[in-house]
Amino acid sequence: MKTESLLEAAIQGDSLLVREILQQGTDPDSKDQHGETALTWAAHLGHTGVVKDLLAAGANRETIGQFLSAPPLLLAAHRGHRGIVALLAVLSDVNARNSRGATALMLTLEPAGTLPKPAHRMIPIIETLLHAGAEINLQDQEGDTALMVAACWGHLDAARVLLMAGADPHLKNHAGQTALTLARQNQTPEWVTLLENP
Repeated sequence: MKTESLLEAAIQGDSLLVREILQQGTDPDSKDQHGETALTWAAHLGHTGVVKDLLAAGANRETIGQFLSAPPLLLAAHRGHRGIVALLAVLSDVNARNSRGATALMLTLEPAGTLPKPAHRMIPIIETLLHAGAEINLQDQEGDTALMVAACWGHLDAARVLLMAGADPHLKNHAGQTALTLARQNQTPEWVTLLENP
């Protein structure tokens, strides 16, 4: 009963109720039927206060359930929750991967729904992850890097940040494509200029 209450309070973003339930001795890492915890749900849904409370109670930052299928940091990065990324990046594995091999850096650049995220939401998250030690040239299961993801989605400002931080524009994915190849396919001349002269 307490587990269900904690998860429901976290999903609703009710910090006061989360604190009250935790003070009653409920395990902060209690899981639902899919193996998700209050922290994975709060990170995914953007409930910063709940995330703070759960972290203060010692919640596991690396838990991966079967429904959301990623640790809290990756969930927050994918959804563009800057404050939560900042809280989690401190002691989490910033190079953790999801089932596709994507890192938080890559997921920051992917849309969380039908529309791409605006640069003003992505760039602070990218900078936070890089400052916390994210490896910029890691490749996912397809061989794509964060720079390639940026090229696919047309995030020019984010690409500039990645290049300044040392992203390698010459790396190839498993299809033999570089970020420049992807930029050319998307017919974006400013990208081609940026990548030909990093």
